[in-house]
Amino acid sequence: SVERTIYIKTNYKPLHPDIFELKDEFLHPDVLNLLHHVKEKSIDKAALGIPYRTHGVDVFSFPIFSLEFCNRLVSEIDHLNETSMPKGRPNSMNNYGVLLDELGLNEGLLTPLRKKYLEPISQFLFPEEKGMEFDSHKVFTVNYEENKDTELAFHFDNSEVTLNVCLLENCEGGELFFGAPGSDKGFGYIHEAGMAVIHRGSALHCVLPLLSGRRVNLVMWMRSSSVRNLTCPMCGKTPDLEPVENGWGDGFTIPNKHPANERT
Repeated sequence: SVERTIYIKTNYKPLHPDIFELKDEFLHPDVLNLLHHVKEKSIDKAALGIPYRTHGVDVFSFPIFSLEFCNRLVSEIDHLNETSMPKGRPNSMNNYGVLLDELGLNEGLLTPLRKKYLEPISQFLFPEEKGMEFDSHKVFTVNYEENKDTELAFHFDNSEVTLNVCLLENCEGGELFFGAPGSDKGFGYIHEAGMAVIHRGSALHCVLPLLSGRRVNLVMWMRSSSVRNLTCPMCGKTPDLEPVENGWGDGFTIPNKHPANERT
């Protein structure tokens, strides 16, 4: 909420204030190499040393963050959770995690990451969506751990494209699975710290039961108002919108370009 964001900004003392501004040193060399070749339109997986992998249909992975940055971000999140700062749930399904815009990471870290790196890479990986431009996002962390959230039912995301980055992987089980309930078709994805998996928000997926340990991920829901203004990705209907005073809302826009939520 706006109130929580203001309160945290006023009262929270970051453990690692330097990570609030994006630096190339936070990124894995492979994603810098991938972006260079995407911009030069000289993609050759053999020449690149295959910096990204394909998993099933329209699901890809690539290294994105250095392990040092992952560790520092996790320690920042843990530091916040140890304080008495107010915290909102990341979404309706996950109980443990942090809304990273409320922590103050949007302006200096996450928005530049989306605009400079993720938008061109997404347009390369999903070429049939060439006209799709992301103009907002929602970013949060999820935390899977014994006696907390240990699994997640099948669902699709409120996004056009989802980026899911593993920050900490010290567990058994808890794999991501793409498929459908009751179907024997599908495939699993095993998280590795520093690796991103990117997929369409409409792809059905779940989290298999975590048996032991802990896993922490950063999830970015990237949104395109030019797409969702036509059809709500959650209900499949023409959205009925109302303006919001602060932030991006649910990624919709109304004709005067104000951000909006879908009216329910």
